[in-house]
Amino acid sequence: MIKVKWLSRVICSSWLWTLLTGHAAAQTVSAVNSTMYGPALQGGSTWLAGQPVQFFVQLRDSQSNNVSNVFNVPLRITCVPDPNAPANSSFCTDPPLVVPVAPGCFSVTLTVGVIWGEYQNHQISSWSGANLTAAAQGQNYLHVMYNGTHVSGSPIKPILQPELLVSRYLSYIQFANPAQAIQASSPVRPTPAYIIQVADRFTNWIRHWTLETNITFLVTTNDSYGGTIVWPTTVAFRGDWTRLQFRMTNGTVAGAYNFQVLYNNPNGFKDVLPIRTTNADVEKSTFYIRPSTLNSWEVTSSGVPAAAEDHYIYHVRAKDRFGNVAVLSSSYAFDKVPWYTPNEQDASLLQVDSYPTGCLANCAKPIVTIDFDQSNLGALLVSVTTTIPGNYTTDFRSTLTGKIFATQQHQVTASPYPVAAHSYAALEADTVVAGSGPVFLLHLADKYNNTLTAPPKSQVIMQITTPDFKTIQHQVQGSHNRSVAAANTVAGQYEAVLQLGNATGNTLSYKVIPNPQSNAYFCQASGLGLGVQQAPTSPTYRRNPYIIAGIHYDIRVAGYDAWNNPQNGIATYFTFDAAFAAACTNLTYEADQISGATLIHYAINKAGTYNMTILTPDQGVVHAHELDVISNPKVTKIVSVGLPNASSPLTAGATLDFGFQPVDPYGNVPTSSPGYIEVTGGILESITTYAVSTVDSAGVQRWTSNVPVMSVQQILVLQLCWQARKVHTIVVCAAQQDATVCA
Repeated sequence: MIKVKWLSRVICSSWLWTLLTGHAAAQTVSAVNSTMYGPALQGGSTWLAGQPVQFFVQLRDSQSNNVSNVFNVPLRITCVPDPNAPANSSFCTDPPLVVPVAPGCFSVTLTVGVIWGEYQNHQISSWSGANLTAAAQGQNYLHVMYNGTHVSGSPIKPILQPELLVSRYLSYIQFANPAQAIQASSPVRPTPAYIIQVADRFTNWIRHWTLETNITFLVTTNDSYGGTIVWPTTVAFRGDWTRLQFRMTNGTVAGAYNFQVLYNNPNGFKDVLPIRTTNADVEKSTFYIRPSTLNSWEVTSSGVPAAAEDHYIYHVRAKDRFGNVAVLSSSYAFDKVPWYTPNEQDASLLQVDSYPTGCLANCAKPIVTIDFDQSNLGALLVSVTTTIPGNYTTDFRSTLTGKIFATQQHQVTASPYPVAAHSYAALEADTVVAGSGPVFLLHLADKYNNTLTAPPKSQVIMQITTPDFKTIQHQVQGSHNRSVAAANTVAGQYEAVLQLGNATGNTLSYKVIPNPQSNAYFCQASGLGLGVQQAPTSPTYRRNPYIIAGIHYDIRVAGYDAWNNPQNGIATYFTFDAAFAAACTNLTYEADQISGATLIHYAINKAGTYNMTILTPDQGVVHAHELDVISNPKVTKIVSVGLPNASSPLTAGATLDFGFQPVDPYGNVPTSSPGYIEVTGGILESITTYAVSTVDSAGVQRWTSNVPVMSVQQILVLQLCWQARKVHTIVVCAAQQDATVCA
């Protein structure tokens, strides 16, 4: 403002001279001699849109003297736009402001708004800088006229420039392709979007190199870990400066890209420029880099051997030269979003032939189908189906080149799901020893009667019914053709039914026999040979069981295995321990194969106490106890002690005192049941019975009695008796005076 005042003083100083000298005569204005002054009119000055422009008009007369007494004059300032501008347009925001600052001197102030020019009609096609500048400037003139005549220097063709502040309301980003998709390419960098109008608030296009650094093309994608990848980009004006283009540095990776355009304005703020879409202007949008045309094929398999009737799947991907999944279409539609749709795909680009490996003619070929992978666009699913197990080869041929580009091999096995119609079970043996399980031999086949060569995936069960009507379910595991069930412990007849899922197969029967190994805990011994146990109340009670010497006894030992099964049908020999066996006579062991028992026959002649132990074949103790052997009640011999004999005749009236000892047939001396003596006197005239008086500790029966001896010679017959049996006879001669008569 200070400059303006000083300048007005310089330019408009003549009125002051007029006032000082008193010359105030009327003056006639000459428009052609009048002049305009001010920095805005100096050569090379630029008028920026939105910034006030001021200059001064000094009216002069025909002698070029400043007019000093004119205030209200017909001075008109007009902003005349380019001829291409609409009618009644102006390149000024408002009519210029003309203010008299002194008589004949006027201040003109205006603000540039819309800079009209032919570029607004998108007519610029030349890359010439001069033509571009002229087109950008347009034909905008400022008319300074006095009374209808141009003042000297008018019309003015100013250098107009837009305001260097991008308007986010008037500048917008357009996609380079209406479908927001571009084709992968290299080395040409793709241009997904551009600004065809970088405008200030007056709609003027801004073409200034600073925009290339102040505008950021931010492109991102999401990685597989949930992070963000920022892709390198560039921002630059096109060669004709009509577009600010946004480019990808790397345009070879197909996919969806998110982007936005940020503007760092001179005020230090970061604005988001709008992106124009079909429905609205948005701050963020997406563009696509599409695959290029088909260049190569890639074939991968499911990696799992197929089962009969199951599909063995191959994934076939067509790729462009950058490794992107290529479009499988003979008519490539560049502007499609997404990249393509299944209806556009041309499956005839691929030909697949599958056949048994090594087969040259008359081969039973699998069925091949080709489908589009709906979940993986750009890929084909090739399904190979057969019901016959074996090794198969599959050739993949491109119909574009006619050449096989890949060969794959895979194995087809029987279905892992057997069916009852073609499956059955058998037994390795129909007899099983207790403590072991039956071995089932399985023939498992699928519904095409293919024998399974791998363990089944469905449930295979042998349902077993035991002799005691319990049910056991044996699930077949491990090998698919041989399975050992859990141990059976109950001897008897079993039944097993094959179960395949909910279907029932054949029925088997097998027998479980007792284990031949006896278990001493369950084995049982019985019979009189174990001895007689007296009741405690018996007058002759003895603690141990007893047997009688010389008598033959039997013991029956019944065998049982470890699961208490009687060992019927098994010839098992149970024996005495060695010490007891040595004391026996006539010892024999007899195995009863029908009952599985052992009959032990034995006798013991020597009276005494013995330790009886009965052992299993593997020396397990079945039975053990102390056994008493008592003398045989049959006394077959009497041993006399101190008896008279024929050489020692008795004297009449003498006392007969003698003893005798009974002995059984085995030399055992009875310790009970004493005997008695019958004495017959004379010539068997009478019989007198005398009881034994005492029995000493050695078993000697002692008898004492006065034997009446008659006066004449006499023969006494002594009958020694044992348990009512006469076992010994002694003849004694007795004489009254002379013993010789008994000689």
